[in-house]
Amino acid sequence: MRRVWLWIAAGVTVLAVASGLVWVKPELPERMDLVGMLKTIGERNDQINEVNGEIAGKMSDIDKRSSTTERIGSQLQALRAGISEQDRSLAELDRLSQKQIELSLSLQELASTLHADLDGVGQGSAEQKAALLKMQASAKHLTELAAEIAQTNSAIAGKVSAAAQTSAEVADDMP
Repeated sequence: MRRVWLWIAAGVTVLAVASGLVWVKPELPERMDLVGMLKTIGERNDQINEVNGEIAGKMSDIDKRSSTTERIGSQLQALRAGISEQDRSLAELDRLSQKQIELSLSLQELASTLHADLDGVGQGSAEQKAALLKMQASAKHLTELAAEIAQTNSAIAGKVSAAAQTSAEVADDMP
């Protein structure tokens, strides 16, 4: 249900409805003051011109701000393109890092294998060195024995020579 009020004031009938709608019905006075009305119209036109000037200024500000927004938008698009390029670069770096990790793991495996092989070679070398030292000790012992045998043979040769001479002398002395 709507409430309706009706006022009549200063020659103007105002109809107010609770919904907020207002209807004004001007009532013309018997005598019109045309100069006063023109003056009022002039003043109102000046006020309207002032408001229109403010509106035009605010629209100019809006235009400036929209051009700023447009510049910011284009800069954001350039930034987005740069980020996309950086994202592609990072993806490529990630792919290369994965390959580097695989290569590092392969190198680590190779190094472990090489270390085991070098340990085997070192162990074989140590065994070979021990065998060489043993052979050197045997060779030294054989050299000492050969020298002793040579000395003994020399002594025997001297005795055999002396025995041969004695035997020759005994053979000469025999009739």
